[in-house]
Amino acid sequence: MKATIRTKLITIFSTLNVEDFNEVISLVKEARDRMGQITINTLAVGDAVSFNGRKFGVLKGHIIKINKTTAIVRLDSNTLGFGYQTWRVGASILKKI
Repeated sequence: MKATIRTKLITIFSTLNVEDFNEVISLVKEARDRMGQITINTLAVGDAVSFNGRKFGVLKGHIIKINKTTAIVRLDSNTLGFGYQTWRVGASILKKI
């Protein structure tokens, strides 16, 4: 995020009450859902993807199933040292590679 946008947001947030924050949170969730839907519509089973695993950094794999808002990703060859793994990943964090 650009510093100018961040500064503007901080200024705006300083004037909000709890109800306003809840409305902002709802808007952010809706935007994330739209982004995820756009992403999920561009993916297909077999596509190579990457995503940022919380504790494991960037992980790579292939899609084995697509759901409404998530995809099931099989990690590439023993990525984490635990054998093949499948992860259910939100579409908004998947990147096609």
